Amino acid sequence: MTMARIAIVSYFFPPGDEIGGLRPSALARQLAARGHEVCVITRQVSPAEEGFRAITVGGGSRSAVPGAPASAGATTGLAGLVRRVLAIPDGKTRWAFRAARTLRAEVRERGLDAVITTGPPHSVHLAVLWGLGRRRPGRPRWIVDMRDLWTDNPYYDYGETRRRIDRRIEARVMRAADAVVATTAGFARALEERHAIRAHSVLTGFDDRIAPPKRGPHEGPLRIVHAGSLYAGRRDPAPLIEAAAVLAAEGRVDASRLRLSFIGPGLEPVADAARRFGAAELVELVGPLPHSETLAQLERADALLLVQWRSDDTATEVPGKLFEYLALRKPVIALGTAPEGEVAGILAATGAGRVVDSVAECREALEALLDGTLTGPEEAGLAGFGQSRMADAFEHIALGGEVAAG
Repeated sequence: MTMARIAIVSYFFPPGDEIGGLRPSALARQLAARGHEVCVITRQVSPAEEGFRAITVGGGSRSAVPGAPASAGATTGLAGLVRRVLAIPDGKTRWAFRAARTLRAEVRERGLDAVITTGPPHSVHLAVLWGLGRRRPGRPRWIVDMRDLWTDNPYYDYGETRRRIDRRIEARVMRAADAVVATTAGFARALEERHAIRAHSVLTGFDDRIAPPKRGPHEGPLRIVHAGSLYAGRRDPAPLIEAAAVLAAEGRVDASRLRLSFIGPGLEPVADAARRFGAAELVELVGPLPHSETLAQLERADALLLVQWRSDDTATEVPGKLFEYLALRKPVIALGTAPEGEVAGILAATGAGRVVDSVAECREALEALLDGTLTGPEEAGLAGFGQSRMADAFEHIALGGEVAAG
C-alpha cells in the first residue's frame, strides 16, 4: 500500500464537544493507523493525538453546546443582521484565512499528497483556495468533505439574496476540488444535481474499536435519553411525551418505571409539552453537558431517542449522534424520521430500533421497550457501518481513486 502525506482541515476537533469533530477525528486516527503521515489543522488547543500531528490555528479551546448545529448562530436581531451581511460564507472565514497560511507552510516545508477539508463550517474549504489555489499539476489532491449540505441545507436561514452569494462561493469550491464526498447518498445526489459533478457517498460510521458494552442487571426506571439540540422546536419530541402520559393515565407506568431524559439546550418546548400532557414527573430536563458527561449519560440509558424534523428535506440527513448511539448497542427510537429516509434504512439494516411518528406508534415503541421486545442492534447488522469503512473510502480517494471503495 502506498503511504501518503495527508492534511485534514477541520475547525471542529476533539477535545472540543462539537459533534462536527467526530468524523475528522475518526478519519485522522484511522488513516494514521494505516501508516499514512497525517496532520490536522484545527482551532482546538492540544487535540487528542493518536499517531498524527495536530496544528492549532487561532487557539482557544471552546466547549460548545452538545449537539448544537455546526453553523449555529443568531439569525435574528442585530447579531443576526451582522451574520447575514458580514459572515460570508459563515462566521469562521477569518479562521479559514489563517488556516490557509498554515496549509501553505505545511506544503512548502513538508509536502502533501492530499488535503481533506471537512465542513461545516464551510469556510474551511476556502483554506485550500486561498492557500494552494485552483486545481493544477503539483497541487495536493483536494477532497471536499460535506458533512452537511451548504446552500441547499434545510436549516439555511439567511434568505435568498445571501443564498445566491453563497452559491457562487460553493460552486467555486466544487469546481476547484479534485473529489467531493458527502456523508449520505442523498447529500451526494443533491450536490451532483446542483453542481453537475461526481460526488461520493461515505457514511461516518460508529467507532468499531469499541467492544459491545457488558450489560448488568437492570435497576430503577427504564430511561430513554435524547442528547442534542432540538433546533428551536423544529425537532419535536411531543408525540413521545404524550404517549408516555397516556400510559401513565392508564396506570401502566409512573416515574419509578419510565423516565424520558433530555440533554441539551433549548428545552423549553419539552417542558411545555410535559406540562401540557401531564407528564412532568416522567420527563427529566438535564440541559447542556460536556460531551464526556453526555456520553456517560447515554451509556447509562436503557434506550436512546433520535428526533428529526418532519420534512422531506431532512430525509437524506444522518445525524452524527446516530453513530454514537449505534456504538452503545442500545435500542433507538427515531421520532420524525422519514420512513423511507436514510436513518430508517440504517436502523432497518442494523436492527437497532424503530421509526415512529404518531402518538400511537410512540406508545407501541414504549410498550415494546417495557416488555423487552425492542432491543438493540445485532453485531452482524453493524458490520457494514464501522468507521474503518469510512477510512477505506477516503484512503482510496486520497490515493487517486475515482470511485469510493466499500
